[in-house]
Amino acid sequence: MSLWHLYVYEIQDKNAIGLVGSESALQENEQEDDVISSPLPKNTILYGPPGTGKTYRTIELAVQICDPIAYSLQEGKDESEKRRELKKIYDQLIKDNRVRFITFHQSFGYEEFIEGLRAETTDDGNVKYEIKAGIFKQICEDAAFGHAGAQEMLDSALTRLQERLSEGENITLETQQGKAFQLTYKSQTNFGIFPSQSKKEDLGQGYNAYLKDIRQVYQDPRAKVHNPSYVRSILNYLINQRYLPLNTQSVASEKKENYVLIIDEINRGNISKIFGELITLIEPSKRAGEPESLSVLLPYSSTPFSVPNNLYLIGTMNTADHSLTALDTALRRRFDFEAMLPDITVLKDTVIKGIDLPRLLQTLNDRIQVLYDREHMLGHAFFIPVVQAKEDEALAFERFKRIMRNKILPLLEEYFYNDWQKIRMVLADSQKEEAPDLQFVREVKYQKKYADLFGDNGTDDLGTSFHLAAEDDNVWDNPIAWQQIYAPQKEKRRSAE
Repeated sequence: MSLWHLYVYEIQDKNAIGLVGSESALQENEQEDDVISSPLPKNTILYGPPGTGKTYRTIELAVQICDPIAYSLQEGKDESEKRRELKKIYDQLIKDNRVRFITFHQSFGYEEFIEGLRAETTDDGNVKYEIKAGIFKQICEDAAFGHAGAQEMLDSALTRLQERLSEGENITLETQQGKAFQLTYKSQTNFGIFPSQSKKEDLGQGYNAYLKDIRQVYQDPRAKVHNPSYVRSILNYLINQRYLPLNTQSVASEKKENYVLIIDEINRGNISKIFGELITLIEPSKRAGEPESLSVLLPYSSTPFSVPNNLYLIGTMNTADHSLTALDTALRRRFDFEAMLPDITVLKDTVIKGIDLPRLLQTLNDRIQVLYDREHMLGHAFFIPVVQAKEDEALAFERFKRIMRNKILPLLEEYFYNDWQKIRMVLADSQKEEAPDLQFVREVKYQKKYADLFGDNGTDDLGTSFHLAAEDDNVWDNPIAWQQIYAPQKEKRRSAE
């Protein structure tokens, strides 16, 4: 149920507010919070070669998790229309902060992901250090509250109250039992409590109401904290002062919404450095609300932290960069893995100027698997722009040439470390000896030059170089050259006839 419903509700006739700790509010909320259930795993990693649709799949999964009804309404639609609609829904979820996106890299760490100290310059030119929550802590707090930005609103309300007290304002509150007490500012982490019926000299430093306890009760009124009656009174005061908003939706019908954190290039980060002691908490059985739930005390803020069970993690990894076997063992044990492989059915019936696109992609990947491995195959997503333009053959062919020259060929160079012999084998140039004008990578020999230096024997491997056909070469515009990638014997048979 939504965070505000834990403390306040509106009675339609009297417009009255039920406060934190009131018997009626707590009794009505004894049951666990309802969470919109999803059959999908809590932690998923999409892995595969480049161009296999991992990015689109994350969009699809995020919508399916956060808005299953809207997702189901897209079934049966044309694929291109479905993509457009899912992207619109996804963009709105991003705007609502229910889906967030982060990319891991080697310099990314615990301080950016969970929490850490950040230096800030004050108005008088001094530097102060404040504890700032990272993206993972932020989305965990929002998911736990069931409302994006709830933690920030509470922090803002507490800051306003601290400022008023530090400026000398006298604030007297009452507990639910009607016992008055004076509230004072003690430090950044706690308020001072002085009951009116007691003398300050008898109390010494008074009682404490810790901000971490206020945050905990704000999330769960049943939480066991230090001096709970004072903590709840402070929260009630913030609500009555309208420092915190009032949500008037029905308690009975409200469910916690699902949240998604997408971690791009999850294999590029140092997992132990980024997650630290929290890696165990992402396990489904260790999430908040589960029988085996765990929480830890964060080192900077000294606040208890757990991962809510309505937060989903979706990671992506490019197997051309790192093999699945090289992935951090702690991460592998806690995630489900979904293989994203080239799917030539996406290119079905796409023939441009006689070039059979599904057959071409399949042939390229068959050769790459033999010469390298399956983790470095080429994905179908590279050619989606061609499929989208196939009704306009001239435009589709231009897109095809640009993709092959500017994306596929550079990728092959990277895969094979400029081993042009293997690149020629992938492109079938080595089978076009009788038609060098149809070769994309051409072999040039300087045998005479080396024979003069070393003689005729032992120079076969010397003086050979390769160069890519010039951009204005006719080979790029020749459909037969592209067709012979998957049918290299076609020209030979034609010549024989």
